[in-house]
Formats: sequence, C-alpha cells, structure tokens
Amino acid sequence: MAPPDASDLAAVSRALDLAQWISPGNPDHYADMARLDLVRSGMPGTTAAEKIELLRHGLKPIRQAIALRPASSYSWAILLRLKNELGEYDAEFRRSLERTVTLGPWEPELQLVVADVGWSAWAVLPGAEREMVRENLVRGMKRQAEAMLAIAQAHRDDCGGVGMDAGCSR
Repeated sequence: MAPPDASDLAAVSRALDLAQWISPGNPDHYADMARLDLVRSGMPGTTAAEKIELLRHGLKPIRQAIALRPASSYSWAILLRLKNELGEYDAEFRRSLERTVTLGPWEPELQLVVADVGWSAWAVLPGAEREMVRENLVRGMKRQAEAMLAIAQAHRDDCGGVGMDAGCSR
C-alpha cells in the first residue's frame, strides 16, 4: 500500500471535521484528529518547524479525547507518541506510558508503541518506567516476537549501541 499523499490527508481532515460537527462529543474523532497530526508530522518534505507545529497541534485533540474517555489505552498511546516525538519526557509523558501499559497490556499494537517509545526514551526513563517497558517487552515477545525484534533492531544504535544497558545516557 502506498503512503497517503497530501490530498488524501486533506480529505481525511475534512471528513474528521464533518464527523466532529455531526457528533461533537465523540472521543474517537478527537483521537483521530491527533493521529492525523502525528501522520502528517512524519510525511516526507515536512520541515522540522512544521513537524513540531503539527505535533503540538495534536496535543489538544488527544487531551480532549482522553478527558472524554480516560480508559482508552489507544488515546493514551497517541499522547505517548506525540510527547515522545516532541522529546517531552515530563510527567504527562510518564502518565501516558503508565496508562498505555496498564490499560492495554495485551494489545499487540500498543505493545509495539510502548516498545518503540520505551527504547527511544530509555535513557531518560526513571526505574519504574523502565520496568514497565521491560515487562511490556516480555509480553510482546510472547505474542509477536518478530515485530518486537524489528523494533529492537531499529533502536540498536541508540545510546551509542548499548541500548537498554543501565549505563545508557544521551
């Protein structure tokens, strides 16, 4: 499947605007808006400034989605990805990690998100969050070993090649 182009994303944005107009209290629409900003931020040709603007823009709708449905592990995972892409490893990031892991421990897609974000943020994670990521990696290996190994390989050069070693620091 080919990646979406700008016109595809514009059509999705219009559809989401209409969906929100029809059903303004639906948290799925807010989560989808944030997900769209996340996708747009990673499109080829997006400048660093545009990427940051899109990621910051995505924070508002995902926070609204979470306020409307705080038990949605998928919404928390979107917030986790946004914060990771912004390099904001603050209390909101840590809360998002905890909620994603706690609310969706056996969701395959969420296991991949936590593994990817956990590997990339490892150097700045406190001990409790590192343990959450480790436990997630173990659960993920039981269900989708190949995908988890691919994520580990993608991050093998993080922190100078030492990965999850306790001495890893950025």
